[in-house]
Amino acid sequence: MLILITQEIDTHSDWVEAECRRRGEEYLRLCTEQFPTSVQISTEPAHHHFQGEICVEGRSYPLSEVVGLWYRRPGMVELDPSIPEGQRPFSYRESQEALTGLYRVLYDRRWVSPPHIVAAAGHKIHQLRLAKELGFTVAPTLVTNDPAKALSFFEACRGQMIYKPLRFVPITDDDGNAYGIYTTLVTEETLDASLDSIALAPCLFQQLIPKDYEIRVNIIGNRVWASSIHSQESEATQLDCRHDLETVRQEAIWLPPEIERLCLRMKQRLRLNMCNIDLIVTPEGEYLFLEVNPNGQWAWIEELTGLPLRQALVDELLGVDTLATHPYLTRESLQFETELAS
Repeated sequence: MLILITQEIDTHSDWVEAECRRRGEEYLRLCTEQFPTSVQISTEPAHHHFQGEICVEGRSYPLSEVVGLWYRRPGMVELDPSIPEGQRPFSYRESQEALTGLYRVLYDRRWVSPPHIVAAAGHKIHQLRLAKELGFTVAPTLVTNDPAKALSFFEACRGQMIYKPLRFVPITDDDGNAYGIYTTLVTEETLDASLDSIALAPCLFQQLIPKDYEIRVNIIGNRVWASSIHSQESEATQLDCRHDLETVRQEAIWLPPEIERLCLRMKQRLRLNMCNIDLIVTPEGEYLFLEVNPNGQWAWIEELTGLPLRQALVDELLGVDTLATHPYLTRESLQFETELAS
């Protein structure tokens, strides 16, 4: 049995569910926002044979039958509204601790990837230093809350500088509307206008690097599935391809062997069983490292390119190999049929 640790609304989990159904593989979609109100978890960690169960809608799922767990996108636990306000922090922490303890006590199962490993791998500063040490080319980068250093770095970049959040977190405006901050071009005017605000929160600045196209490297287990993203063909995606991922041209590609090896080494050093690595290819053909997403999006890539990512993911969770003769892996073809999740 597989456990998909996620939330009620998540397209990627829908796709993996469809793959489990296609195989006839038993699974549980554990929507953590339903805990503890409508999901019951019981464990006996000191029993001579560790045992426990998860009960959802009256059905029991024994932990002894769990083979693999996918830590996808868990929701925040939601407490019963009858709990008094003063007791809610305690109830929340106890509920969250029970989930975390459940994850850690299942250390001997197949994980993609363990939550604490995912959390440790997600820090951009660490990723950038590690990428440079491994041999990737990395754009000049400054992380600072010192306005003077930001201004000096802007001048060193000769005015060709971008800003990125250290972590993508939705921001809510005064009207309650949520939005995210994407890669932003920093001009002399915008820097002058916001220079003092740099002291209020650290910023990640990088030299703007010209792109020919971008690459999304999907690593599942020890296999690499790469796709090109032709972001420079549309004005909307030139600076950040996430502005229009569904329509920008994307194609399955093979990486040069030395770049593929670097990507695998990065995944191994971060101790991940799956990750997504973003690269830039410059007009001169140089490959630059951008970042690692230890728990990233990939469904749109499968939909647009036909790369069998959900099949590879379920293979990794089960410890089987159904893709050894796939034409991408045998370097026979880059054209594949796409089957949408149902």
